[in-house]
Amino acid sequence: PRGCPGSHMLTEAYSDFEALRLEIACQETELRDTKQRQLAEAVAETHALRAHEASLCGTLGALAESRSGAAERIEQLTKNQLSEIKRLMRNPPNIIRRTLAACWLILHSERFREMDSDGLNQFDDHLDWHRCQRMMVDPGFVSRIIDFDPSRLD
Repeated sequence: PRGCPGSHMLTEAYSDFEALRLEIACQETELRDTKQRQLAEAVAETHALRAHEASLCGTLGALAESRSGAAERIEQLTKNQLSEIKRLMRNPPNIIRRTLAACWLILHSERFREMDSDGLNQFDDHLDWHRCQRMMVDPGFVSRIIDFDPSRLD
């Protein structure tokens, strides 16, 4: 009844209750929308990651195949071809010199993991060329290339 004492307080409390109920309903809707949006983003990101993983697996497969092919070609080097390369060792064209220096650096990469007192550990193409020459006459040269594990470079 309207004229009852405290009815005004009851009406006010009911009004506050309705306002809180509407606010809670709005927050629930907002949270539901946020969760659905986040879920959709997570699903899209998962699909993107799976596609990237598949791409990486394909790339790794191609690299393994390429490495295998390169190893086969190296195994097929004849003694005459190796002898021809060795003959070039005294004064090779710059491209061959750099290629052999890179090969030596890769095969001996563990030597360059630690730095000297200056914070550097360098290969000097002119001073260290004799190392490349010795590498070429090493009877295990081809097998070292074939057996090389690229993860050693990590």
